[in-house]
Amino acid sequence: MGIRVLVASHIRLYREALGRVLEQAKEQMTLVGVADSAADAVEQVHRLAPDIALLDMAMSDAFSVARQLGRLRARAASSRSAWRKTKLKY
Repeated sequence: MGIRVLVASHIRLYREALGRVLEQAKEQMTLVGVADSAADAVEQVHRLAPDIALLDMAMSDAFSVARQLGRLRARAASSRSAWRKTKLKY
């Protein structure tokens, strides 16, 4: 079955893209849940007990979720979906 993963992000395209990547690695990882809010992520971690939760740190209350997961001794990996605008200089 592999590593059980929960993806949490407020951006639908980000959740879907990570889901597709995990689907390609299905022998090593299994997508067990997708959360679209911090509250949903905490509820799903309690219910699904994933091995790891991928948290979008640009999501509101993401730091609160990370602290709660730490108290549960759940593993969390952070990611960031927000892109900074930069100007290229030639």
